[in-house]
Amino acid sequence: MASVIGILFFMVLLMCLSITDQQTAADTQNSEIDNELAAKKEMLEKQLIRLDSEIMSMTKIINAEVQSNQYLEENIIQSNQALDATLKSLNLKIQTLKQLLFQLNKSNNEINDLKVRIASAKNSTARIMDSLEKTREIKTSYIIDDTATEKPILIEIKARMLRVAKVDKLNTVIEFEYIDEDFSNFISWAQAIDKKEYYFVLMKKPSGLAHVNALEKELKKLSFNIGTDLVPEDYDLF
Repeated sequence: MASVIGILFFMVLLMCLSITDQQTAADTQNSEIDNELAAKKEMLEKQLIRLDSEIMSMTKIINAEVQSNQYLEENIIQSNQALDATLKSLNLKIQTLKQLLFQLNKSNNEINDLKVRIASAKNSTARIMDSLEKTREIKTSYIIDDTATEKPILIEIKARMLRVAKVDKLNTVIEFEYIDEDFSNFISWAQAIDKKEYYFVLMKKPSGLAHVNALEKELKKLSFNIGTDLVPEDYDLF
């Protein structure tokens, strides 16, 4: 009996020793696995740190590229705006130049017309001067109607000056200066003349021809009878 118990105890002891060995081997294996896992974890952490650093570097590069592209885009927009403004300015200048060219052509046409008028006026003046030269030695006709009851008052009309004398008193000459067809001084004097006793004869000289119509109009307002005649510029009436 005692031997059986001893045998059983020995067998149990062997089993315990086997279990202890197995546990020790398992613990050793687990320790190696833990070490291996720790090493891999450390390696992965280093790779993650390196990848994070690379990602940050790439992010900076991408941001720099984006900013550069934005800057280029802004420059392109500004350049396009400046180009549009330049084109508008050029179009405005072109329109202005076209208008100036039109005005220049119009002015040239007006100048040509004026040249024609001047040439025509020169021809007319030449004809008048020829006619005056022919009558230089002829006594001036006052176009006085001998049957008229009124007596004539002669008005010599030349540039800026009216010289007035009654036909029966040619030695008494009154002079009236005028500017821009303002005959107010003469008209004030003429208002005192009795229209039943006198009428006016306009003695027209070439330098005063442009003002004859205005003077005649003023005298007609005063209801005077009017005669006219043409005399050379250098002919002395009085």
